[in-house]
Amino acid sequence: MNVLLKSIAVSLTALLSAGISYAQGQSLKLDFEWGTRDTTYTKSKMIIGSTEPGAEVFVRGEKVKVYKTGSFGWQGDLSAGNNIIIVKAVKGALSVSDTLNIFYSLGQRPVPPQGDIPVRKDTSCHVTTLEGAFFNYSDGDDRLGGAKVCFVCEGIPLEVVQKYGDLYKVKVSDNHYFHIPAEYTSEGSATVSGNTNSGSWSVEDKGDFDRVSISLGGVHPYTFKQSLDPLTLNIDIYGVQCNSNWITQHLPLGMIKYVDFEQPEYDVFRVKIALNGYSWGTRIKYAGGNMIIDVM
Repeated sequence: MNVLLKSIAVSLTALLSAGISYAQGQSLKLDFEWGTRDTTYTKSKMIIGSTEPGAEVFVRGEKVKVYKTGSFGWQGDLSAGNNIIIVKAVKGALSVSDTLNIFYSLGQRPVPPQGDIPVRKDTSCHVTTLEGAFFNYSDGDDRLGGAKVCFVCEGIPLEVVQKYGDLYKVKVSDNHYFHIPAEYTSEGSATVSGNTNSGSWSVEDKGDFDRVSISLGGVHPYTFKQSLDPLTLNIDIYGVQCNSNWITQHLPLGMIKYVDFEQPEYDVFRVKIALNGYSWGTRIKYAGGNMIIDVM
């Protein structure tokens, strides 16, 4: 089953329904990734959003760059205390705005009560990811549930090397480990794919999204993140070595500018997807030993 993954540059997200100004029965959209009110302990914050292509966007009265897809990004410093940030989009006679209230605290980030410390237990077993699964960087916890790496699709076999409370520590390559909540896995006899070679690629526009298909010869764990400058989606696939000599890229494409790859480690294969604008959704799944990446 497909899992819709949203890669964003802030730690807390909520999609806001903006107030709309009307002109001749039309409306102008303004969506952005940020909570309406929250406390932060870092001075610099980023707002990423989307409006109609061709519209102008102003944050704190400052005009920001809007990509041809309508996506935009802004980064600025906060003052101590409550910060009121107005985001406004204008296109012809249409305009729409919304207000963010962000409290910047100079104090220390509170540490939640830990209660009984769970006991680490070394183990060796295999599990398979379920729908909604995600990787954490560490075994830590806070009110948001710990620092997440990314969400992953279901059906990925993982090697568990340690249990810690309700978390599994999993080994994804010789030098990389992550943590995953046990509730998002099923225990069984699933076999973890050994190191396999990557094969041919295809890249094409599917209408509502661009699709990248990569032959991997097995189902492997992965992590992904989106960089803003330049706009790039990077996917690290663990347990894969590069043997890709053919990339069939069907033009024209929508969100994707071009694709590339590298081998940063012996058993880590990195897929690099350069974007024409900010990607609002990335869907990753496996089909017949191929990794399918849909970029929206």
